[in-house]
Amino acid sequence: MIYQKGDFIGQSYEVLDLLGIGGFGAVYLVRSRRTNNVVALKTLKDELLEDAEATERFVREARIWVNLRLHPYIVRAYYVDTVHGRLCVVMEHIAPDETGLNSLEGYLRLNPPDFSQSIR
Repeated sequence: MIYQKGDFIGQSYEVLDLLGIGGFGAVYLVRSRRTNNVVALKTLKDELLEDAEATERFVREARIWVNLRLHPYIVRAYYVDTVHGRLCVVMEHIAPDETGLNSLEGYLRLNPPDFSQSIR
């Protein structure tokens, strides 16, 4: 299931936007009804919910990510949760800057490093 703006994921999160869809699931911009904070929420795809190996791998990778805490070069994952029967990773949302960038990939596309920068 792909949630739309205005939908709720369980009783906890109001969907503000769909940020992207990847191999494991979708990432949404959501507002926590409990804290009123805006965060990103990664969910597992519907077809993987019944796959024990996929759910185990999702949880294992998410817990490793959460345990990295405040690493300066990655988005912070706060915790792993099950919301309305769906595995989720709650993480910080990095808002785009004034040029619309919020990823290393986007930055490098617009500002590719020269050879000396690449070596450094």
